[in-house]
Amino acid sequence: MKRLKQLRVMAIVTVLAVLFLIWVGSTVRATGAGMGCPDWPTCFGRIVPPFSEADLPPNYRHTYARLGYDKMKFDPIKTWTEYLNRLTGTLIGLLSILTFALSFLTRRHDARLPWLAGGALFLVVLNGWLGAVVIETNLHAAVVTTHMMLSYGVILLLIAVVSQTLPES
Repeated sequence: MKRLKQLRVMAIVTVLAVLFLIWVGSTVRATGAGMGCPDWPTCFGRIVPPFSEADLPPNYRHTYARLGYDKMKFDPIKTWTEYLNRLTGTLIGLLSILTFALSFLTRRHDARLPWLAGGALFLVVLNGWLGAVVIETNLHAAVVTTHMMLSYGVILLLIAVVSQTLPES
């Protein structure tokens, strides 16, 4: 029963993290920060994005122009907003792995738990890949929408995990 409670708590934490990520993603979309990092998985070819224009690679204007943003100027707030989106996604990936591992340990209680948590993990990985496609397609609306909708699938699967781990009354 202790593992079941741990799984339930981990699934709830992961749901809350996904809800936070949806909020961050909405902020990215509403502020136009989606191309704040014009490449993926790096940001301007770096693991940690630049804080100022002076930190940018010399060819950054060419990179923006190639993507159709030739008139766009570097905005560190947009860059870091997009980077927060990516960091939160990475955190959710780690939380999803932990949730899946705990679900595997509790499979004797309910054999569906690893399938539900594994499905959520699969959607998280798929959504991470789709995040790269969002950048590669220069924020194509259908890709952005699919990216967001997959997050709801993750939430639904994790809520099912929580539901299956609640104490029987």
